[in-house]
Amino acid sequence: MHAWFTFSLIALLLWGCWGLFDKIATSYMDPKSVAMFVGPVSFMISLGLLASVHFRPELHPHGVVFALLGALAAGFGGVAYIYAISTGNIAVVVTVTSLYPPVTMFLSWLFLQETITPKKLLGIALAVLAVVLLSVEAASEPSLRQE
Repeated sequence: MHAWFTFSLIALLLWGCWGLFDKIATSYMDPKSVAMFVGPVSFMISLGLLASVHFRPELHPHGVVFALLGALAAGFGGVAYIYAISTGNIAVVVTVTSLYPPVTMFLSWLFLQETITPKKLLGIALAVLAVVLLSVEAASEPSLRQE
């Protein structure tokens, strides 16, 4: 098995747990309080990664800028996600937020001149259909915390 596939499966499982744990947390605390725990935990993970490269990370001005932009996007996206799951049906919220690949695909096409094939477009259409089907079914299901 390729390393990228193993790491993809690990991310899949951990992100699946992330959704569940944050949903349960927002039934006990407001979204801002839940989101507040993300920073310190992320910092501790970052310290572990930094130690793994003997506190000498690879630095390049462009790489640092884009890494920081990615961190900002991930951080604010995470806060928006926590607000969404705090009142929404988690199955729908997770599915909707999982549709970020088409956004990345479009931006990659726009800025990196990557190709969008008919097969990729069909995949996007099927993913959107899945969101619609899940949203219609889950609209009547209760959430842990309604506001």
